[in-house]
Amino acid sequence: MNFKKIINKLHLWLGLTSGLVVFIVAITGCIYAFQAEIKDLTYSFLFVEPEKKEVLPPSKISEIAYQAFPEGHLHAVLYPTKERSAQAIFFSYGEGNDHYKIAYINPYSGEVLKLKNEYADFLEWY
Repeated sequence: MNFKKIINKLHLWLGLTSGLVVFIVAITGCIYAFQAEIKDLTYSFLFVEPEKKEVLPPSKISEIAYQAFPEGHLHAVLYPTKERSAQAIFFSYGEGNDHYKIAYINPYSGEVLKLKNEYADFLEWY
């Protein structure tokens, strides 16, 4: 085998290998960049039917959330929009008791839609 054929084969395989690496980086970067949109398409518990009544106050949401996750430490209660579920965020770090969970609650009825461990989510990388 002459030198030109060796260089051609080397170029072919190095190019395919580096192309595969670039492809994987591009796909994972696209998934990371559009993770909010992907969650909106795949997680139905993020949305609620808006009602013509007042949303529950944060004190009631936190009470409901503590019933769903009694050993948690409530960090925040969020009301993103009228069409989205309220989020009670539980976060604790240290002493081997790390957790990051979100209780998704219907802000009109108080129904717990989902208790989700964010550390176990496919779209979260830490």
